[in-house]
Amino acid sequence: MNCFYHPTITSVASCVDCGKGLCQDCANRYNTPICITCNHRRIKSEKQSILKELIITLIAGGVLTIFYMFSTQETSDVEYSTLQNIFTFIIVFYSGASIVAGWKTLTAITPNIFLFLPIIGWILFFMIKLFIASLIGWFMLPIRWIRKTLRWKELNKIEAIP
Repeated sequence: MNCFYHPTITSVASCVDCGKGLCQDCANRYNTPICITCNHRRIKSEKQSILKELIITLIAGGVLTIFYMFSTQETSDVEYSTLQNIFTFIIVFYSGASIVAGWKTLTAITPNIFLFLPIIGWILFFMIKLFIASLIGWFMLPIRWIRKTLRWKELNKIEAIP
């Protein structure tokens, strides 16, 4: 079998995704022997998952902020300054966004087994997981987004390789 991209050169490996033949140069282009098309497909898929997580995080923060705004309408005579209101909304938004990061972190470290629980057990399980996710999310949100940003930049560099 010959290389898909260089038909005159004998292939030494095949693409791990599609099975196309790859010569020595094409096989060593990336860390794993993968063709250009499949690598671009993987990069596109990973970028979409990063964007999806960003959108879900922003929506969670926005929903919690809107819920907070409507649940704490000014009913007392106490007037808060605009700066206090802005600071409060930023904290509420961050709290909502951090739940997603905490949930994803807990899901990643939880064993991949199925628990046989009654309905009340599942409700308690998810309530406890939500509580723990809201706590560790405060710390994990910046860590996850620094990692995601660095990975996005790395994907752009890989994508720029001809």
